[in-house]
Amino acid sequence: MKTPALLLALCPNHWKELRTALRVRGLEGFVSKSRAEAHSKAVLAQELGDAAAAECYDPLLIGATELLSNGLEVLSEDERGAIAAVKPDVPVCPLCYLLDTCSCGGGADCNFRLWIRYAAEEQLRAAIDLGLVPDVIGACPTCKAPVPHLQPEGGDCPDPWHHGRDAIDVAKPSVEAPSNVDN
Repeated sequence: MKTPALLLALCPNHWKELRTALRVRGLEGFVSKSRAEAHSKAVLAQELGDAAAAECYDPLLIGATELLSNGLEVLSEDERGAIAAVKPDVPVCPLCYLLDTCSCGGGADCNFRLWIRYAAEEQLRAAIDLGLVPDVIGACPTCKAPVPHLQPEGGDCPDPWHHGRDAIDVAKPSVEAPSNVDN
């Protein structure tokens, strides 16, 4: 009997949240405009042996891959087998699954809800390191302080991005924990 394969893919809602988090951080211009462009960047990254090289940098693809990899790492072998047995050859969003099964109930304070933010911030760090974006982007319109891309969270400035939070983190989560895992 063939062992069912576990297929992981971000659901459309989590893909959109990652894309939004990257856009908020000024990285949308580096996202591939088409599947053909994404494929070309992936092939070039493989040839160069460096997915973070400036010529093939795509924060959406790299961020999504990291989220899938983290999901696979967190899921136990038994969980992976159980998911594959119930949903053979059907892509499963690891974030949806983890939020749905988290002991905290997957609510607004669940650590898994922060994964998209962390992935976007990691991609911003990579873009800064590659020299694709500056590490200071101007002055805060409220407090006039220089605005680094990676400012620590906190402070009195009402601009959430400036202080390390984006709309995804401060608003009510747009994705409720699903009752199924085939998203």
